[in-house]
Amino acid sequence: MVNLLVIAWNIRGLGRKEKSRAIKNLVATKKPGIVFLQETKLPKISLVSQRRLSGNLLQGFCFAPAEGSAGGLLSMWDENWFEVTSRTVNRRFIALLGKIKENQLECAFINVYGPAANAEKRDFSKSCCLIARVWISLSVLEVISMFTCHRRRKLGIIRTC
Repeated sequence: MVNLLVIAWNIRGLGRKEKSRAIKNLVATKKPGIVFLQETKLPKISLVSQRRLSGNLLQGFCFAPAEGSAGGLLSMWDENWFEVTSRTVNRRFIALLGKIKENQLECAFINVYGPAANAEKRDFSKSCCLIARVWISLSVLEVISMFTCHRRRKLGIIRTC
């Protein structure tokens, strides 16, 4: 059985070697299934840079670039543990939908760097809600298909955001 360990860290800039080393050491020591980094402040990241951070432990990665000197997200995961079937990348979040390989459990992991400005919070919430609604609807459709017509009527009402 694999223990689930998710590391989320607002790194406040990934440009310095000390921070890269700290992430590399944390990944090597804790052996997480998923690592979420917020506020990387990087406009891009190469596969080589990602490998330096995670070694061979976290093969999958997804990146949302910083805008200017703000933001930037990096999500990394162990492909032997979690299989990503769908991903959504936004400047404020990276959403990963997939399966935990050990038990085929479908789930989602979302790396979020929310806005500080009140004016942006509403649009951000709507974006998150839209993603959740689509994924929840797909999951509910799969569950519904497993039940008889009688049971379907009971499960037909879905609350959305």
